[in-house]
Amino acid sequence: MYKLLILLLSINFSTGNDLPQNTDIDKLIFSDVIYTDNNISSDEMLIIARQWYSKLFDTPPFFYQTDSNGNILTGKGKIFTGSSGRNLYAGIVEFSLELQFKDGKYKYIVSNLIHTAFEPEYSGGDLDDNKPDCGTLNISKRQWKKIKDSSENKVMDLINNLKDHINKGTIMNNNW
Repeated sequence: MYKLLILLLSINFSTGNDLPQNTDIDKLIFSDVIYTDNNISSDEMLIIARQWYSKLFDTPPFFYQTDSNGNILTGKGKIFTGSSGRNLYAGIVEFSLELQFKDGKYKYIVSNLIHTAFEPEYSGGDLDDNKPDCGTLNISKRQWKKIKDSSENKVMDLINNLKDHINKGTIMNNNW
């Protein structure tokens, strides 16, 4: 019995997590460089993206800013998670969006996804976390995975919408 206890303790200590961990590996970030079919200029893509952004995110607290070069668009957005009814963890996921433009290509970065439930005690917080901020008693691991998967699907839909909008390459003209 004594030998078994020593063996188990030595296995436990030898398999401990002694190595430094890179916390950036598990970050939930959607990013890609997209080459456009129609070689539109970075200025035209910026205008198209601003129109797309304004159309989708037309109520506060959504905003966009351009840097001094005028080729970066940043802002915040929201997507809805869950459904109506008895789904206590239903709410919104806020995220950061950055679009960078160069002639014939652009890069998108969607990051900092944060879950806030309509019922505050069921808010999961940062989707990068393995467990929700409110604890696994309020949101089970299965429900937390469902929130993450739903958010990922909706972000991918948003990205595909952006790609379609920019590939059309048409600037909406308000001068009639």
